[in-house]
Amino acid sequence: MRLINTHTGEFRTFWDSQRPHYAILSHTWGDEEVSYLDYLFLTSNLPVTSVGVIHALLKTPRADSAGIRKIRNCCKLAKSRGYDWVWIDTCCIDQSSSAELSEAINSMWAWYRDAAECYVYLVDVSARSQEDIAPDNLRSEATQATREQFRKARWFERGWTLQELLAPRKELFCDNTWEVIAEKSDIGEELSKITKIPLAFLDGTVPASDNKLCSIAMRMSWVSHRQTTRIEDMAYCMLGLFDVHMPLIYGEGRKAFMRLQLEILKKSDDDSIYAWKAPFDSSGLLATWPTAFADSGNMIQIVFPQDPTPWIPPTMTSIGLELRGRYRRDDPHQDSVDLRHGVHTIHTSIPTGDGAALVMYCGPRSAWQRPITHYTKHQEQVTALVLNLRRIGSTWQRVNCRRLQFIQDTMRTPAKIEAYNIFYVEQQGL
Repeated sequence: MRLINTHTGEFRTFWDSQRPHYAILSHTWGDEEVSYLDYLFLTSNLPVTSVGVIHALLKTPRADSAGIRKIRNCCKLAKSRGYDWVWIDTCCIDQSSSAELSEAINSMWAWYRDAAECYVYLVDVSARSQEDIAPDNLRSEATQATREQFRKARWFERGWTLQELLAPRKELFCDNTWEVIAEKSDIGEELSKITKIPLAFLDGTVPASDNKLCSIAMRMSWVSHRQTTRIEDMAYCMLGLFDVHMPLIYGEGRKAFMRLQLEILKKSDDDSIYAWKAPFDSSGLLATWPTAFADSGNMIQIVFPQDPTPWIPPTMTSIGLELRGRYRRDDPHQDSVDLRHGVHTIHTSIPTGDGAALVMYCGPRSAWQRPITHYTKHQEQVTALVLNLRRIGSTWQRVNCRRLQFIQDTMRTPAKIEAYNIFYVEQQGL
């Protein structure tokens, strides 16, 4: 991890076990950002290589640019708060190295989580007059104009800043003069209203990366209204949020989001990944873009801990997504075989002629305080998502894409291992 010394302005690289306490910057990029090579050139530390010389001759970054002022002001703030080191994404990553960029993006969540303090620089929130300054509590004392600017800040619309809001333990919000106007712990309710993220995930009560307490659909809904400059970054900015790692392939476009979902499926049994809707007559089971989850922020995973059978994750094959739907089989001669070789998944299939309905174990929450429903009886009525499939040759397609349909389903402790159907659902976007 490459850090900037707040006293000398020089870079130094630390291995994970050697990292000192450091501050970190969260901001929105502008037109005059300073890259790694720019910063080396401006600090007279550009290596004498053909790449360095060409960069200096072609670009010649200005020492008074908005980007270099941002770096210096961030270092000044960190130094005033007792920190000798700071990390800034624009210049601390050598983006000319694809390996370094990939490592940084896959490590970003951990870097923001481990920082002693995170400074959010809101360039579009104006400084207040002296009589209106209330740096410790934006919610109750700042002017209405400042609060309105805060709510409409571009920082709340960008994809990368979602993890920069959720991961840090301590976060300070600064206006465009670098005056601290609020601390995250003091304005949690205001942040919750702006972002639609439940307060429990903002104040540290529940980690937002917890796969059991925060459903996939809920997290997808948080990013559904955000944007990134590069298409692929809509997927890459969520790696830390879902605790997955994958190689970066800039140029793959929307396929990056499909790859992200396939990585999530490898480690999570949360059916809410299918709880999306889009204006399609038919589609695969996976969404083609995060906007499909815009109305899925109230979905929770339904957990049935008494089920003794293993979960088999869906896998992508050459003919579509393979997933298994169980059904009841009343064949006593198969009991011994089932007990030894039976397979069970969390999906219940209901044959309907040329179609089928898959009951997914996720549903709407009545209150976020109960993000998981536990079952202690032999059976329980739940409100569960159902997806209608239609056979098209040897594969299937989802046909109720425009809405989320729910049914009252009876979850029960299986009396025996059940039989299953295998569905291959053709998937768009690959």
